[in-house]
Amino acid sequence: MLLRFCSAFGREVAMGLQPITYNGTTVRLERQEETDNRFLRVPNWLALVHVWDFPEEHWDEGKVRAVFSYIGSIMEIDLECLTGNDRSSLCFVIELVMPRVPYRIGIHPRSGRGAVVHLNAMEIWPRVKQFDGMGAWIPFFGPPAAPQGGAGPASSRSRRHFLGQLHHLPHLRQPKPTPSTLLPSLVPLSSALGS
Repeated sequence: MLLRFCSAFGREVAMGLQPITYNGTTVRLERQEETDNRFLRVPNWLALVHVWDFPEEHWDEGKVRAVFSYIGSIMEIDLECLTGNDRSSLCFVIELVMPRVPYRIGIHPRSGRGAVVHLNAMEIWPRVKQFDGMGAWIPFFGPPAAPQGGAGPASSRSRRHFLGQLHHLPHLRQPKPTPSTLLPSLVPLSSALGS
């Protein structure tokens, strides 16, 4: 049963009066936020995520945050993506409860014309590493690249590459695949046939 109170103060007064006994029945109240179907989400991880095939109609900060909110909270979006200088991939830093990011997700707008986008977690690191000693967020991307010599926008790929290097966390980088990890070990046909 759910009881509604006129104010939070009224609820706390009722909580202080329990257990409530009436006609031999004892009733105990429980705050809604303390019921067993509630949980505390503690994000301990951050990920640098690149998204490919992101629909043009969603290139807006509010829409980007809404699309990826079920994965985690976006902490920072690369301004190069939002200003229109580079839309080859969407890049952001997102906080996560678990250190994993799905490979692809579906975007389901009200219009019914959805899309599937591909994600790649380029780096994953402990959340505490992105805050300074005072608890303030340390920006990951920095300001957008300035035009070079007035001849149009500069390529942000080199800037992203530089800013995306987490030299203090080399153990969290995904290893680059080698030919031996990409190809199965080859067995000579003669030994496989028993000759």
